[in-house]
Formats: sequence, structure tokens, C-alpha cells
Amino acid sequence: MVTTVPESTTDRELIITHMKTHSLVRARDLRAIGISASAISRAAEEGVITRLSRGLYEGAESDVSINIQLAEIAKRYPKFNICLLSALAYYRVTDQIPRKI
Repeated sequence: MVTTVPESTTDRELIITHMKTHSLVRARDLRAIGISASAISRAAEEGVITRLSRGLYEGAESDVSINIQLAEIAKRYPKFNICLLSALAYYRVTDQIPRKI
């Protein structure tokens, strides 16, 4: 989903607008809407976005932190399935904590 914005919009404003509708984003998703790599780095340094891992960011006011590891994996590998103990823990069917995700 690409949001149309006025040409006078800065990269920072564009990132903020995009993060209102996306809780986690990949750097390539931001670059696809016209944001440069240096603008992404600046936004991370200024606290507009938080760098979770290489190429993966969340908004500074995002509420994804409950299952952040599962969200990171789902964003990084969209065709993978979360299964076994990780899925059971996510849906609170078990009280066991998975050793590995």
C-alpha cells in the first residue's frame, strides 16, 4: 500500500505517515516508497523509528512488543509458517515457553 503525499513532504514526515499504518517495516519497503537509506538511518538515530535488526524497523510508538520475535520472523519470511510450540504459546494453548523461535 503506497500512500500519496505532497511533493513538499520531507522523508521524516513520509516515514511517520507510513509508520502510522504499518507496525513493522523492512528497509526495502521504505526505499520502495522513495525514502533513501540515509534518511532511514537518520530517522533511527533521531528516534522516529527503532531498528530491531538489520533491515527491520518499527515505529517509535508501536505496540508490537508483546510478540516481537514472531512479528519479526513473519515480516522477514512472509511465506513461512509458525508452528509447534511457538504457535501453541502464541495462542496461549500451552504454558510452556519455547526455547527457540
